[in-house]
Amino acid sequence: MTDIVGNWVLDIDWDCDGRYDGFLHLTFSANGTWAIKGDFPHRGRWFHNQGLIIWTFNDVKDIVYTANLSGSSMSGIQGYTKSKGKKGCFGGRKVELFEKVAETDPKAKRRDPAIGK
Repeated sequence: MTDIVGNWVLDIDWDCDGRYDGFLHLTFSANGTWAIKGDFPHRGRWFHNQGLIIWTFNDVKDIVYTANLSGSSMSGIQGYTKSKGKKGCFGGRKVELFEKVAETDPKAKRRDPAIGK
């Protein structure tokens, strides 16, 4: 069974159209909470059973992420539970330390990749 507790990097693709929307540095804690730090911080709750993980946000209404776990990687979908809500997909991997990723143009308007807005 995969140990979900630890640091993960997720590549986000809202609309599952092959266009990369950003990445998340996500930490799952043993107490059933998770956190994203950085420019767009978020927190929430998670649970997992038999290779499937589901997490929700404390600060964003109606959004759910779910993924299949396999070793130190995961692949899944995310979306808003409301009618005609935005949907997407993602892949991720467990890491010891978060990698430094090149910054985008600081003048460009950035969207929060976790919530697709």
